[in-house]
This record gives sequence, C-alpha cells and structure tokens, in this order.
Amino acid sequence: MKTHLASLVVSTAALAAFAFTSASAAASEAKPAVTHPVGAVEHSGNTLARGSGMSDVLLTLGMPDRKLTADVWAYAHFGGATEQRRDDDCSTLLLTFHHGRVSDIQLVSDRAEKTYAAQLRAPAPGDVQVAAR
Repeated sequence: MKTHLASLVVSTAALAAFAFTSASAAASEAKPAVTHPVGAVEHSGNTLARGSGMSDVLLTLGMPDRKLTADVWAYAHFGGATEQRRDDDCSTLLLTFHHGRVSDIQLVSDRAEKTYAAQLRAPAPGDVQVAAR
C-alpha cells in the first residue's frame, strides 16, 4: 500500500509539473507580439543610434545574445525606461544592420522576436519551388 501511495504521489506531482509547464508556455504564446521603435541606445555612457557601425555596437554592447541573421542582432534584458509599459514584455533589443551600419532599432517581446525570426527564415516569393509531374 505504501508503494502504491508513493507512486500515486509521484505521478500526481509529475502531472502537476507538466500541466504548469504547458500552461506557462501557452500563456507565453497567447501574449501579443509587441514592438517599440527606439531612437537611441544608451549603455555605459555611450550612445548608439541609426548609422552607428557594427564595431561601435560590439564595443558598446558586446557580442549579441542571438543573431537572427548576420545583419539582425538580438540583445536580451533591455528596457525603454519610463516610456515603456512594464507589462508589455518588450525586453529584447533588436538591431538591424545595412552595409555594416545600424539601420533599425526596436524593443520587442519574445513573441515578436519569434515571429520576426520566422519571417527571416521564410523563402522569398521568387525562391519557392514548384513541383510538377
């Protein structure tokens, strides 16, 4: 009886942990994709803005946490100071480069980053192969 009760307790705990993890993932996916345009980034007394070079970004922010492509870099744990609502979950800084210079700066939510990354991986309309028999 003790073995059956212990097994039941372990099974119940595992099921509860799985349900909690699934609910957390579902709640994260249910949040909207939110982005905020950013005019400049201040870090350690340095300012980055559109037109800043990749080397300036590396010196100021270091290596990105993730590279969505060679020209789209993601830095985690950023905020928009007082202008940003705290519940919008936009804590990833996305920098887009064109010819080695910053062309776009955004604060994005996790879902917006995932959506953007998927769009970058999608084939261009002219790149789609057509199958024939």
